[in-house]
Amino acid sequence: MGERKVMTDEQSVREDLLAELEHTRQRTRQLITSLSEAQLDVPYHPGVNPPLWEMGHAAFFYEVFVFNLLDGAPSFDPAMDDLWDSFHIEHRDRWNRDLFPGRVETLDYFDTIYDRVAERIRVQPLTDQALYLYRYAIFHQNMHIESLIWCRQTVGYAAPPGMTRERSSPGTPASGDTVIPAGRWLIGMPGESESFATKDFAFDNEKPGFEVDLESFAISRQLVTNREYLAFVDDGGYRRPELWSFGGGSGWRQKWTWLWYMAARNPS
Repeated sequence: MGERKVMTDEQSVREDLLAELEHTRQRTRQLITSLSEAQLDVPYHPGVNPPLWEMGHAAFFYEVFVFNLLDGAPSFDPAMDDLWDSFHIEHRDRWNRDLFPGRVETLDYFDTIYDRVAERIRVQPLTDQALYLYRYAIFHQNMHIESLIWCRQTVGYAAPPGMTRERSSPGTPASGDTVIPAGRWLIGMPGESESFATKDFAFDNEKPGFEVDLESFAISRQLVTNREYLAFVDDGGYRRPELWSFGGGSGWRQKWTWLWYMAARNPS
């Protein structure tokens, strides 16, 4: 099934992929090139990664899940594989600049891989397996765009170019909670589907789907704003156990509060 040719409007799919790939490339480059050399050396923090490592890791991901899997092609630089691979390098070691190339070399690697991916999309058969892996790598890169942004926020840098803090407008979705009725709900996506590369696309941790009985609950109609989050912090939300589930309070909250405390005491 994985090698079945995509039978939809193939040229349109290729154009959409190339547009998404280029948007992802330019957004990532902008987040890196808008930083000075000094700003690239962010202080160690357990919740972020160094910007240049994020960029190299993203390019490496395309190598592993496009060129290695589909073509059996060797890496751009096999000596760097374990350093760009998040499974093989310890988090703190990503701050060791002596292990990694600088901005110019990392940008060259990044652009080289993106050019090769774009060329492959243009000329190689667009099978279901290839389409899935292209989308998989692009979506993975968008997650790292998000993590680059929160890295900049964490260390107190100015907002990235093109990002502004907009005030609420009449078109903003209604605030407050909405009530979800009790019932049996489907969670996740199909484990096996002929449309796994298109309408049923999902990451592996979203499969296989399953049904679950849920009691009625309320959930916010929109994402928490910075203002709402600040009010929660100022109100002592992290120190009030009645606001936390057992797992959130005894696990996540205690672990990360301790790590942030230690990072603040040892910023180097």
